[in-house]
Amino acid sequence: MNKAAELPDKLEQGKLIFINNSTDCGYNKLTIVDLRKGLTKEIIVKCQGDFGTLSIFSSE
Repeated sequence: MNKAAELPDKLEQGKLIFINNSTDCGYNKLTIVDLRKGLTKEIIVKCQGDFGTLSIFSSE
């Protein structure tokens, strides 16, 4: 995935929604991150099977 593809497609009711339309991953893989309880330490945007793109956040 390129950097632009790692950005969420939309923010809806406090949830980040990623739609992975990559031909490498199969189309329309959906990842939803609920921000209403705060920012998670990591986000894995789904791809094929157990694969995905990992983003880790730090407070340092």
